[in-house]
Amino acid sequence: MAKATVPVGIESHAEPERVPNAMPCGGYPGGK
Repeated sequence: MAKATVPVGIESHAEPERVPNAMPCGGYPGGK
């Protein structure tokens, strides 16, 4: 449940698996 982290952009860069989870949270423009 680390999708509620503040540095979403950094986390998604390190773990591509958290990209789709971080999209609805922060809307990171890097998910599929």
